[in-house]
Amino acid sequence: MSHARAHQQRVLAAQLAGSARLGVVSAPELTGSRAVAYAQIRTQLADHMRSLKALQSVERKIELKRQILPEYDAWIGGVFDAERDTGQGVQDEVFTTTMLWRIDVGDYRHALEMAAYAMRWKLALPEHIVRDLPTLVTEEISEAALQAFGAGEDFPRDVLTRVAALTNASDMHDQVRAKLHKAMGLEIARRVDEGEDGDDGVAGGRRARLEAGLAHLRRALVLNSKAGVKKDIERLERALKALLEETAKALAPSAGGQAPT
Repeated sequence: MSHARAHQQRVLAAQLAGSARLGVVSAPELTGSRAVAYAQIRTQLADHMRSLKALQSVERKIELKRQILPEYDAWIGGVFDAERDTGQGVQDEVFTTTMLWRIDVGDYRHALEMAAYAMRWKLALPEHIVRDLPTLVTEEISEAALQAFGAGEDFPRDVLTRVAALTNASDMHDQVRAKLHKAMGLEIARRVDEGEDGDDGVAGGRRARLEAGLAHLRRALVLNSKAGVKKDIERLERALKALLEETAKALAPSAGGQAPT
């Protein structure tokens, strides 16, 4: 996409969102060049959706989404511009559809920024989506994290904490919330030996991370007895017990000696 067209799309999206009646952009309300430009972006979206529907491979669908998403960057930027300038959100199928595509391709940080907007303004999701947005975001990203951990790969900690903050007040099935706590617990467990020292030095930092990981895993078990975290809990409990014993031994006076002053 040329810089000129990208600029035009961003400006148009901002204008439409800023002037949307009752916070909803709809084609009948638009006239002249605005109507033409909005029809063009909708036509582009429809064409891309048809191309995706023609593919059977999920892997190929994801790759195609990754290729076409940059074509919507200017439009999405315009929607955010309008919110900043007018304090108003807008229902827009282009926005909500590409938000879901960003989750699919693993662009979680941008997807969560868009999801926060959608939740602020209570945007409706495309008709074929059954789950509400907080549930969808929590489940899709938690499962992606768990899949990464299962493959021995890392997953961004800040993404999981952002999901937790974004959906903390949302109502959802306990099993879904349990997946997030499991993912957060396992992420912490993977970096027990990393991070900053605690008040008691290296051991204090390890203890804090072990306890935090255990808290998430235990919460997952409370929410779903079949969460699959019992062995992980036992593993962290053993590690914590060993650390506490090691710390106590290091602090204890040596045999026949005196306690340090």
